[in-house]
Amino acid sequence: MLIINMTHPNLPLALVVAMANDKDHSAFARQLLLGRLPEAVVLTEVSIAGDRSRITPASGRLDPIC
Repeated sequence: MLIINMTHPNLPLALVVAMANDKDHSAFARQLLLGRLPEAVVLTEVSIAGDRSRITPASGRLDPIC
């Protein structure tokens, strides 16, 4: 985030996030949100290593982060 803030300090920020279900989603989000808050967050899904078994549904990440 430091590089983004240095190179584009006044532009709106958007986050696009797709994560495997075995990752710590809350810790990831807390780390990203330590800096500038995004204007938009897009939650999406993607196959992990060609397999859909580790996908976290985008709707499953709507729980509060804090």
